[in-house]
Amino acid sequence: NTTQVAAIAAATAIVTAVMLARGVSGDLAGISEDASGATAEAFVSGARLAFIMGAAMSGVAMIAVATLWRTEEPPSPSAEE
Repeated sequence: NTTQVAAIAAATAIVTAVMLARGVSGDLAGISEDASGATAEAFVSGARLAFIMGAAMSGVAMIAVATLWRTEEPPSPSAEE
């Protein structure tokens, strides 16, 4: 649950940062007024970047797990005697 909350917060920060960098306010009310305007474009660009970054992090995690995966055989009972 904590990871999901952190991911939502990070995605919100990314979307807001992209919107501010494009010169529009972080307020989404502008989208309802003009769905094809600069606010909507900035929001979609920010959401796209957030999802790409999330996918990249997931890919890195999968590669790390696959690389570091170690299977250990349990010790046989006769070896402990």
